[in-house]
Amino acid sequence: QEIFLSETAKMADVVLPGASFAEKDGTFTCAERRFQRVRKAIEPVSGKTDGDIICEISKRLGYKMESMPEKLCDEMASLTPLFRGVSFERLKENGLQWPVPSKGHPGTPVVHLDKFTRGPGKFIPVKHKPPADLLPQKKYSLDKILERALTTFQLSLTPDNQKKLRAVVYSFLRDRRTKVETADVLQRQNTAGGLEFAQTLADQVLKFLTDVKAKIVSEKGLVIDESLQAEEAKAKPLPSVFKSSLPLKTGLTLNRPPLAARPLKPAAPAALKEAPAIFGPPPARTFAKRPTMSSMARKRGKSPMADIQRDYKLVGPVEELASLTLQTFRRLGPDAASQSDKVNAKVYLLGEQSLAKKSQGIQAWRRSPLYRMYLAIGQASMEHGLSVQKIIEQYVLQGKEILTLEEFEAISDLNKKFRF
Repeated sequence: QEIFLSETAKMADVVLPGASFAEKDGTFTCAERRFQRVRKAIEPVSGKTDGDIICEISKRLGYKMESMPEKLCDEMASLTPLFRGVSFERLKENGLQWPVPSKGHPGTPVVHLDKFTRGPGKFIPVKHKPPADLLPQKKYSLDKILERALTTFQLSLTPDNQKKLRAVVYSFLRDRRTKVETADVLQRQNTAGGLEFAQTLADQVLKFLTDVKAKIVSEKGLVIDESLQAEEAKAKPLPSVFKSSLPLKTGLTLNRPPLAARPLKPAAPAALKEAPAIFGPPPARTFAKRPTMSSMARKRGKSPMADIQRDYKLVGPVEELASLTLQTFRRLGPDAASQSDKVNAKVYLLGEQSLAKKSQGIQAWRRSPLYRMYLAIGQASMEHGLSVQKIIEQYVLQGKEILTLEEFEAISDLNKKFRF
């Protein structure tokens, strides 16, 4: 029974159209134990009152009843000792607080004054029930899920690609990889660590995995990788204490004098230096101090300038791609298209050197803060069922610096080029 078709009502086989509080007459009881009147303000627009629904069901079952709120209240009072003094006439502005054992009783604002009405407290022992997270979970075989996927989509994969698909499915079903990341791996080029699926096939596989995951979550299950369990079962833990099976021999002596009896060779005072520890840091090297500009200025009687020290770090194209942020991306050009072209040009130059360099550049690009921001927008759009534009607007309203729609689309087109 519902006044509108909520998400829960959509899952029901039968939904009874109810009426709101302003569309029905009767009584209700709140947590204060107070009986109060409900007075109809308007006629039901599309639903039925609670009494009408019960009477209709009773009539369908063969027993005819009338929906009259006042008579229902009187019948409830006659059958319940705590409500015996309740009637429509007595429920005025503030109602009555039960217990109301008789018609002249004013109600009971406070139930327990000097003692509890039933006497001493009653203790009822219960059996312990473990928490839900400690209960045995229903297990789902990763091998069976993969077999069903291979059969459903008629996939013919090499052993290497089968391992990749296994890792992708397991990480997605165990919440270690998002939808966006999974779709990216499914469509990514094989040489870049992906499976090189066509977009239509990747969408179908992702929908299949999403449905499987929803079923597992609804049944509070867990995906199990049998191969990992078999390896864990074979691995034996090392003992905490190692005991030698050989008996220790006692009474052994060394053919050399004790330390106290061995003469020490005196060393020159200037040569006494602490030896560096083995595998420790090398001894500090000292250099002759050169005169600085400030010291030379003092000798000439001039005020010295503050010494300026800068730390220079050599950065290559791979490092530049890995450290790319929204601010640095916007400095690459006047618009999103030219900015993405600059990124594409960097990857292209790496590809001129070698295929491995290009792969390193693409992986560095996918590690960058800018790419993670792009993934976060896409993931939020898929999870909340909103457009990318709406997600970006939400971030802007929160005062956060975020990609524009043009920049998001430019990066999306750029990623398609990187699926080489």
